[in-house]
Amino acid sequence: TGQEIVFNKGNLVEAMRASISVPVIFQPVIHNNQILVDGGLVNPLPINIASKMGAEFIIAVNVMPSLNKTNTNNGKNNNVRMTAFTQEIKSAMQKKLEALNLDYKWIKKLLANKGKYNIPGFKKVLNQSVYITQRKLARLSIELYRPDILIEPDIPFAGFFDFYKAKEIIDIGYKTAQDAFYDNNL
Repeated sequence: TGQEIVFNKGNLVEAMRASISVPVIFQPVIHNNQILVDGGLVNPLPINIASKMGAEFIIAVNVMPSLNKTNTNNGKNNNVRMTAFTQEIKSAMQKKLEALNLDYKWIKKLLANKGKYNIPGFKKVLNQSVYITQRKLARLSIELYRPDILIEPDIPFAGFFDFYKAKEIIDIGYKTAQDAFYDNNL
């Protein structure tokens, strides 16, 4: 439904499990006859929730990478190779088009050139799509609810699935938080 569900009492493990239920990656959580997925899909930086709960001083940590800095894969080329599966799909689509006896030249041209384009892989497209949406929502939340301190670690090298980079990410986050506290005389 897109409705925000806030756990402010009850089972912490269930709340945390619902919070990490990223669609396609983790199974949703059923709670009070509702199917719950990661709340970051609708509110990746819930400053408004902290405010509604009575917080007098809000420190917001925005880990969404800037739109122009998202994981570039260190400049490596992400050419898509024509796999047996994509070749099979291409052949099936061409047969369907021929069976319909329609003249969709642009579709035929697209299918003919599929392997020639430099198209990012599935992981990169998924990451970028999620980042764009979440970054826009986070910026809107920052503008509307103005946290007392905003911490934004610069971690463009870290993608959605880069758990193995945790130490480096945490170190950057720690340093960024220290700088923010120093800048705000805390």
